[in-house]
Amino acid sequence: MDLKPQWLVTADGRRATLYLCRQSARGDLRVETLESVSNTHEGEHEHERPMLLGGLERTGSRARSGGHAAPHVGSPKHGDDEERRRFCRDLTDWLAGARARLGPAAITVLAPPQMLGLLREHSRALGDPVTFHEGEFAHMAESDLAVHPTIRGVVIRMP
Repeated sequence: MDLKPQWLVTADGRRATLYLCRQSARGDLRVETLESVSNTHEGEHEHERPMLLGGLERTGSRARSGGHAAPHVGSPKHGDDEERRRFCRDLTDWLAGARARLGPAAITVLAPPQMLGLLREHSRALGDPVTFHEGEFAHMAESDLAVHPTIRGVVIRMP
């Protein structure tokens, strides 16, 4: 089977890596790292620290809001969601730039479920063909990716 060069992207909340995938004459999958990017938004929001959303904490303050000057705690989950959203936007911009620099290729993106929807939202900038699959592969080495049945299935599309 002759496999045209394809790109594989593995992503998690911290980093993404772009690989070039080719099939050898013997049918082996070759996976080569092209580029990677890290989440620069990680840690932008301080976790577990209360945020005063309703006004100042002192009673009787002139600058307080209608929230009775009581501190309101923002959810730490909100910060994680926002960091993930920003990273997904940056990731698709990075891939669009890579496609402009390296030329067109089919792209297969493997990411955890909480990222897939966000990546799809921003994927218009990538054009076609792009496919998305659920999976946690960002921690794996090239050699492990090349022999993993899921990777072989989505890249080579073996029966």
